[in-house]
Amino acid sequence: MTVESTFREENEPDAGPMVRRSARSIVCTIILVGVAIALWFQSGGSGERDLILGRYSIRLFATNCLATYVLLAAAWVIASGGVLRRKIFAVLATTLCGAIVLVCLELPAAIRLIDYRVVFGTPFRKAWENPRNRLDDELIHLHTPYDEFAGTVPGDLVVSYNIQTDRRYEVDVRYDYQGFRNADDIKQADIVLIGDSFVEGPIVDYDDIISAHLSEFLGEQVINLGQIGYGPQQELAVLKRFALPAKPRVVVWVLYEGNDLTHDFIRYRESIKRWDEYIAQSHGFRKRSFSRNLLQLIVRKTSPSDSKKEEDLSKSCVLNIPGEYRGERMFFAFGGSPLSDSDLTNANAALEFIRKGRGICEKEKINFLLVSVPIKYRMYHDLCENGIDSTLAGWKPNDLIDRIGRWAQANEIEFLDLTPALRESAAKGELIFFLDDGHWNGNGHRIGAEEIRTRIEKLGWM
Repeated sequence: MTVESTFREENEPDAGPMVRRSARSIVCTIILVGVAIALWFQSGGSGERDLILGRYSIRLFATNCLATYVLLAAAWVIASGGVLRRKIFAVLATTLCGAIVLVCLELPAAIRLIDYRVVFGTPFRKAWENPRNRLDDELIHLHTPYDEFAGTVPGDLVVSYNIQTDRRYEVDVRYDYQGFRNADDIKQADIVLIGDSFVEGPIVDYDDIISAHLSEFLGEQVINLGQIGYGPQQELAVLKRFALPAKPRVVVWVLYEGNDLTHDFIRYRESIKRWDEYIAQSHGFRKRSFSRNLLQLIVRKTSPSDSKKEEDLSKSCVLNIPGEYRGERMFFAFGGSPLSDSDLTNANAALEFIRKGRGICEKEKINFLLVSVPIKYRMYHDLCENGIDSTLAGWKPNDLIDRIGRWAQANEIEFLDLTPALRESAAKGELIFFLDDGHWNGNGHRIGAEEIRTRIEKLGWM
């Protein structure tokens, strides 16, 4: 062995510790990456709805993403070469930059400059959750003036019952300067219509809604003051704030028996009582935030199709009527359940708001007509066939409308029940309600307008 080779061997560093450190780094990296992978495989699979990839809730998905980021960052620090302090600084700097970007995206939502529900098209189930609406501490919600929407939508029962259908409805809705569905900014009118979605008719062409028909039949100016989701308390406020300034000769208050006297009445009372809580739950920062709405978009893009779920046919029947709709399946939102004591108590309390409205009109020398719109089931319960195990088999129409009629008579309020006219049309085979939506269609609007026109002319109000 030469002197040179001996010198080289004695001065070369021992590679053992470096190899051992490298091996430990590789093992640690594999463990961290393995933990991250295992985290995704072991979590999730809950029975909740609206799951990302059909497996992860929004909260779990966000938690897993954060944990995965920490684990992979740690793996990178351990596995990569370089000075440890610089690598830790790089991770912290990257994290800080990401946090700053997120804050910049969330800040507009925090100060109510941007509502990411609108940006991402996040769907909502109830009218009072619509982010396009403006909040009102008396009405709760009201369409934004001059807002408009055009597109196609399914019936409102499609999602609830997972109805297997490709049927969509063309929608082209525009609102006037006050947030109501009128083609023009009408400041004065002979007739004002007050009510909920049955008056607004959001999935009915404008020329086919009740106010347009009534204006055509009578040749008079008619203002539509219907608003989705309203109940008697809100409708009384609409009468005071919007109907009276129009100086009408006739006010027509359209009452829907399905939920106006019960569900909507209670919901309004509870929402106003807990206004701050309602705002936080329905329109707070959490609802408006970038992160949440982005995650909900991912849910919609990655969740398995609902078509794999079983269609709920229990609240439907097959129509047994003459004409083209014979054999079609119709779904119902409200059935024939008996009226409980609480239902009657709430109904009587709700009717008091209508009585107050009539009193205001009487004082202003305005004619007042109360119109009752029946639920779909009342129209078709004996015009269809359902299976033995159907929920409909146990339904029976109650006497709510008769009670309203007797109440109106006792309070000397002119009352019009649309049930006879609508049932007559249904029995002839005419479709007056949508098959997969709880509202009446253009034919129902037309019949309602015809009956109102006949009553107004009979009373000599026009």
